[in-house]
Parts: sequence; C-alpha cells; structure tokens
Amino acid sequence: MVVIEIKNNNICELHGKPQQLHNLYEAMKVRHPQAYFLRKHMPRGWDGKIEFIKANGTFTAGLLERIGALCDELGYKWDIMDNRPITLKVKKVTKNGNWVLRDYQVEALKAAVLNKVKAVKWIRGTIKVATNGGKTSISAFTYLALNRQPTIFLMNSAELYRDAIQDIPNIIGEDVGFMQGKNIQWGNFMICMVASLKNRLKESAEVRKEMSKYTVLVVDECDMAANKTNKEVINALYNTIARIGLSGTVNASKLKKDQIKNLTLEGFFGRELYEISNRALIEKGVSSNVKVRFVRGNEEPHDQNDIKALGGWMEAYNKYIIRNKARNKKVVKRSIVHWKAGRKNQLIIAQRHEHIDKLMKLYQKAIPQGALPPDTIIDWVHHDRKDRAEVVDSFKRGEIDILIGSMILKRGKNFPLMKFMINAGAGKSPENILQLLGRAFRGCEHYEDMFDEGYQFKSWSRRRAAYYKNEKLRVLNPYK
Repeated sequence: MVVIEIKNNNICELHGKPQQLHNLYEAMKVRHPQAYFLRKHMPRGWDGKIEFIKANGTFTAGLLERIGALCDELGYKWDIMDNRPITLKVKKVTKNGNWVLRDYQVEALKAAVLNKVKAVKWIRGTIKVATNGGKTSISAFTYLALNRQPTIFLMNSAELYRDAIQDIPNIIGEDVGFMQGKNIQWGNFMICMVASLKNRLKESAEVRKEMSKYTVLVVDECDMAANKTNKEVINALYNTIARIGLSGTVNASKLKKDQIKNLTLEGFFGRELYEISNRALIEKGVSSNVKVRFVRGNEEPHDQNDIKALGGWMEAYNKYIIRNKARNKKVVKRSIVHWKAGRKNQLIIAQRHEHIDKLMKLYQKAIPQGALPPDTIIDWVHHDRKDRAEVVDSFKRGEIDILIGSMILKRGKNFPLMKFMINAGAGKSPENILQLLGRAFRGCEHYEDMFDEGYQFKSWSRRRAAYYKNEKLRVLNPYK
C-alpha cells in the first residue's frame, strides 16, 4: 500500500514499500531538454533529468492526482492521509444579483469546487478557458461558491488588474481589497499584482500575517506561474487550501521540451479540470467566427548553412523578417486592402521594437503616396513607451485607425472595434498564437498571418497553421 500524505498545501509525501517508492520516483523523472548544456553546472553524476518526486519522497501537492493515477497504472493500492487543518464548505451558486453565469461557466465552476480524490475534497486544478470565456466571472463565483472564504485573486497583467478592480465588485456585490505597488486596501476578496505582492511579502511582516488569513487562491493567466516571481508568491501563500488556475493557454504545448513547465504548473494547481474551447465559444455565439488567411511572407530561399553564415537564427530573423523590405511592404499592402474594404480599426503585431519602427515608417509613407487618406491616424506601442496604456485605450475607443504593437498586446486586451489584425512577427510559440487570436475573437473576423519560406521560418509557419487548425478554425492558403 502506498500512502500519499498531504503534509500541507504545498507539499505531499509518499510512504510505502521501498521498491514501490523507487519505481514512482523513477517514473516521475523528466529529461531536461538542455541537459547537455546544464551538466557542467549540476552535481557530478547528474543523469540529465529533473526529479518531480524528491529522494525523500516529497513532491509538490498539485501532482497528487497524477501520482495516484501512476499508482493505478503500476498496480499499486494507494490511499490519502490528509493533514490539512482547514476545510471548506461549498454551495451551489449560478447567479448573484443581476449577474448570471453561462452554462459552460457553471460546469467549469462545478468541476473546480466539487473535485475530490478518494473522497478527499481537492479544490485544486486548472480551468482552460479560451479568450472571451469569462475568466473574471468564474473567479468571482469561485469566491461565492466557497461561501465567501477569504480569497486572493492573483494577476500578472496591469490592464487586466484595472478591469478586475472595476468588474468584480459588481459581480460579488461587495467592495474588494487591492494591492498594486505600495497601495494596499485590505478586503475579503483581495486582488493583487504578483510583483507587488512579492515585494510586500518580502518587506513587511504585517503583510505576511494578513496574507496567512486567506484560504482560497485564484490565479489569472496561470500559464505564467512557472516563473520565479510567481513561484515565490504562491509558495508563500501556504494557507490557501483551494487553488484554481485560469488560462486559455495552459498546457498549450504538448512537446517534450515543454513537459517540465507543464508539470511545474500542475504541481502548483493540479490537473486540468475543465476546458472551454474557442470553437465551442464560436458555436455558442460568444466569440466571433475568425477566419485565418495566410499571405506570402519572406520568399528568399535559404538553408541552414545560410543561417550559420549569418551568425545564428536571430541574425537570420533580422534579415528575413525584421529588415525584409519586401515582406514589410506586403504587411502594409494587406492593411490597405482591408482599409479599402471598410475595415479601418487595425492591429499590426510585430515581435521586435526595430520591426515596429520599420513598419511605422512604411505606414507614414503610405499617406503622402495616396495609399491611405491624409487623416488616417497611425500609432505604435511597445514596452519602452511610457504612455502605452493611454495609446491602447485610444485604440480601444477607435481614436487610432492603425496600431502597430508588440507582444505586450497579446494578453487580456479587449478591442471591440477592431476589424483587421495581422501577425507580422512570425514565431512558433503556441501560447503566443492563442493569445493573439484572443484579440480577434472579441469581434474581429479578419485575421491574417504570413507564411515564410526558408530554413526554420517555413517550419514555424507550418506550426502556426497547425495551431490555428487545432482550434477548429478555417485556415485559408496554408502554403505547402
């Protein structure tokens, strides 16, 4: 018999026969994709694998269900010993005042707060909610369903934080507490920026004492929780017995190289409990029916030797993507085509600041050349622009016709007037692609991407086409 002892809200420990524990220990090792390069920094004899069960039998608590399933797979009987002193009561709630949950939001909430493992309440897990699915509503109703237990709503985005401060009091019918920078207002439902909370926990014993009173943790955009700052904060919230992570891109990548990140996130929150997909939201009429059209991007032939001669993939990216004048002109041309079709609120995405600058110059030239009307308002935004919040708000209100922006626009932004969007920055990350698509699902049906030729960039383009198809979207011109 293997016994999984829940020692506290962060750690579990295995007890059982030595051979059984050894087999579980070995099964929960994952080879690090950079093992060859890391070996010189690790202890002598390191086998190149990350241990998700430590040699002493402990593991991060969110992996409990996975390790239980592994016991079943290996034919081991197992049980749970729960040492947590706090228990939570759950009540059914589908509306509060005038605020009513949609059917899939009710199912997501039930999956989270009613989750059990071997009759043990285990209110831990992730909910994969596509953009426009209403993560804020699910977060607020988690608080209501858990009898208004002291709750921390942890956020990584300043823009989403601003929206939550305004929206959540209307949903739960009470004022909320908040923490951003040095500004602290305590409340039973506490909305905190991750970086601010990390600093306050480090600096103030009073804040640490207050935070120990909270028993429920909800993390927005939880796919970011594997970074160092999030790890420190979540581990410090040791009395949060319920932990729910929300994201549209959690576990987006199934590649071997992302297995460590996925298991780290699972260790914090638990398994994926529910998913609402983009396609389901489209079919319910919640999200717009986005069509993805590929247009020709870089067409200069090159191979691996050409990239090596340039000095690596980043220099190749500079040459074939950022500084590729013909490719950049295609971006502007596609923008003009949609402008003439009446789609005049446009978002152009690039990954690098230099790329934004080059595109901006081309757009500025298009006006005196007569390709765009003289009163066209074009602007740009990236991390270095101090007034970026004002620029983004202006675009949201329709006061900017064409906004050229970096990947800071990929998360949480709501652009209800946007009519056309193009990803001009290439890339291969599924999380980035899904986040970018999220800007379009709020009302924009015309989304374009660029299919680039050449070593590496063609494979990136194919990956992006695959990600779009995985979302059950119609993809036009996915060049072979």
